[in-house]
Amino acid sequence: MKKSLEAFGRNEKGSVAIIFALSLIPVLGVSGIAVDYSRLHVGRSSLQDVVDGAAVAIARYPGTLTKSEAKKLARQYVKAHLQEENVTLGKVDVSLTDTAISVTGSISMPTTFMGLFGYKTMETAALGEVVWSSAMHYEIALVLDNTGSMEGTKMTELKKAANTFIDLVTQRVPDKDNLKIGVVPFSTFVNVGKGYKDASWIDVDGKSKVSSDMFDKQYSRFKLYDKLGIEWPGCVETRLPPYDVTDEAPDKANVDTLFTPTFYPDDPDADLKQPYYANNFIPDMLPVKDGVARTKNLAKYLATSNIAKFDRSPQTVISNAYGLKGPDMFCDQAPVRPLTNDYTAVRATIADMKPSGSTNIPEGVMWGWRVLSPGAPFTEGAPYSDKYTKKILVLLTDGENNFNVLPNDNAGFYTSWGYYWTHRLVNQDHPTFEAVQSALDTKMTTACTNIKNVGIEVFTIRLEEPSVALKGLLSACATDNAHFSDAPSAVDLDQIFAGIVTTSTNLRIAR
Repeated sequence: MKKSLEAFGRNEKGSVAIIFALSLIPVLGVSGIAVDYSRLHVGRSSLQDVVDGAAVAIARYPGTLTKSEAKKLARQYVKAHLQEENVTLGKVDVSLTDTAISVTGSISMPTTFMGLFGYKTMETAALGEVVWSSAMHYEIALVLDNTGSMEGTKMTELKKAANTFIDLVTQRVPDKDNLKIGVVPFSTFVNVGKGYKDASWIDVDGKSKVSSDMFDKQYSRFKLYDKLGIEWPGCVETRLPPYDVTDEAPDKANVDTLFTPTFYPDDPDADLKQPYYANNFIPDMLPVKDGVARTKNLAKYLATSNIAKFDRSPQTVISNAYGLKGPDMFCDQAPVRPLTNDYTAVRATIADMKPSGSTNIPEGVMWGWRVLSPGAPFTEGAPYSDKYTKKILVLLTDGENNFNVLPNDNAGFYTSWGYYWTHRLVNQDHPTFEAVQSALDTKMTTACTNIKNVGIEVFTIRLEEPSVALKGLLSACATDNAHFSDAPSAVDLDQIFAGIVTTSTNLRIAR
């Protein structure tokens, strides 16, 4: 007997088993609590959806409800739509103000594991709030394709539809203090307006890398315009990454956040015998056969003898729609109209739109964002945190992103991204068309994502363009699939814009 007891005392297997069993208790307790809280989270999420729906239902109820009637309706709605099992509906309350409707609801549910510790039930609550349409403020940016392919019926119908949009939205929101509209015509460039020449957000002195990487020496673009005796037309180049797809405020302490005025460099002289040098307006002054070196040579703009030879005659290599030769070529877009409740001025911008240039959707989208932004360069927008202001961006295009790739030393025309050899868009001196398009598509997608992340509602329209790839891009850019519209014909735009007005000015859930 004594030996048996001694043997049992020496047997460690039983001790380990007991210790292991005892250690499982807190582990199982923690796991059980996690399971219960996961169920509670699911229940709260379901409750949130239901109280949101109840608030919308009350807001749309015909006639004027008393608080007791609204409360009764809310409870009926929540009870009918709460689908979670083993859930007990608690208090449902309603608050009615001149600006909003609030519905609060609570639920309780039995615990599974927490009951072992004396907690038999769990409770949670949710708040749904809907802002009355009449109390809402709307800020709308119309980002409209003004490229060469919009010529003719497309542009005519676009102008007509845009004016119809203004008619309808001003009917839905008759108080001018509650509605601001801006317009961003876009193509190769976006024209911000030459009146901003001295703005604090413009790189006046040519100190940013964007200003300097086009020429072999740093120099103010405005001084170059002055040397040639012409006025800056108002277009700007795209900022360097990451500022090309963000709403980073321009700051003189960081010159790369400033916006650089466009200056189409003088193309190489005809002796290079390379095609598509469309903008040769001043002698090169360099004997080398390197077209890039000739393009970047700053000295030629500063020589008095050269300035006297400045050739403004219409270029003949490409369509004369691009106007006179010079540093302002390609910048013939109507200027941006910042947010305003002067709807006559908005209509004037629409009337001034004309087709020219290539499709640069990311730049259009970014300036649409900047129009809606509360920060510089334009400051008419309300803070993003203002729950009574709805920010809306409407993007229309009739084509895929594209810039020409040409068989000359510069590989293409000057665009908002400079030349290809500046490597702001693609890291290649002579890229393929596919590489350029892919880079633009990526920039567009990133820009759209960033815009939606700050709470801007995005509508997109594909006009008379069968491209499946473009449809995918625009659908992804929109807030959701329901915010994307296809216009097989320009005459469909009236109806599409009318639908956008109806959708965008509906009740808004605010939290």
